[in-house]
Amino acid sequence: MRVDDLRVAFSSRHSSVEALRGLSLTAERGEITTILGTNGAGKSTLLNVLHGLVSPTSGSAEVLGTDVTASSPELRARVGVMLQETGLPPASRPLPFLRHLSRFYASPRPVDELARSLGIDEFAGTQIRRLSGGQRQRVALAAAVVGRPELCMLDEPSAGLDPISRETVVEFVEGLRAEGTSVVLTTHLLDDAERLSDTVHIMSRGEVRQSGTVEELVAGSSSRTLRLTAHPDAERAVAALLEAARRRGLEVQEERTPRSHSVVVTGDVPREVLDLASACGRTPEEPPVSLSLTHANLTDIFFQTAREDA
Repeated sequence: MRVDDLRVAFSSRHSSVEALRGLSLTAERGEITTILGTNGAGKSTLLNVLHGLVSPTSGSAEVLGTDVTASSPELRARVGVMLQETGLPPASRPLPFLRHLSRFYASPRPVDELARSLGIDEFAGTQIRRLSGGQRQRVALAAAVVGRPELCMLDEPSAGLDPISRETVVEFVEGLRAEGTSVVLTTHLLDDAERLSDTVHIMSRGEVRQSGTVEELVAGSSSRTLRLTAHPDAERAVAALLEAARRRGLEVQEERTPRSHSVVVTGDVPREVLDLASACGRTPEEPPVSLSLTHANLTDIFFQTAREDA
């Protein structure tokens, strides 16, 4: 998949909104490419363009080497799509629906095996309209992959799932990559993104702000997180720490209880702030209750990008 200088604008009589603003990115075959962004960043619009549901205003987009504006039924058969608006037939039951869908493909997945893999067999006899949101998500995912597509585009596949179902879906997506299927994934669950992604693109306001592997993004960030728990008697020392951190423009969170004073400082934490944190004991001779310093992870980088663009 390749997108180059892609622009999409939606206009009405009263307003015009540019959902994608010169977006460029690639997704390699056989990898999981994750697209992150806050609501309104343009992720769903991008997937709609790639599937041919929205026409670009300008720029280009290719899927499996073919321009999306010239796509054919043969190309669409090679691409599986799971969108947030699933469009599942409400009166159908999961297994008959998936069996019906599988008949449109030359070499579909065995439906019973697919249903077991995603836990759909547990509610196979229930009408889709009566399923929970998380259960419908799993049926929609099964519908996207039943035809053995070369490329799967999955929009928030873990949304609304309980922890066990979420793990089932994450393992299933890992299995798709192991089979050689290319996956383009959007998610708000940053733990899933960190675990699954070969490449990450962080979007904001219709543009890509950062791209790379998780390791590359982390290595390119100077952000660190300082976590401190001090005794309430260390109020003066903690106040000095907070003043220095805020003066440096660092993000600060604090929480007071009768028994402790907790502080989290995020950013390019300098030596001055580290020294002040180490001095936050009840007395100068007594260390803080707890103190740790960790390097940025994908969650930190995502939130830092979101704050910069706010």
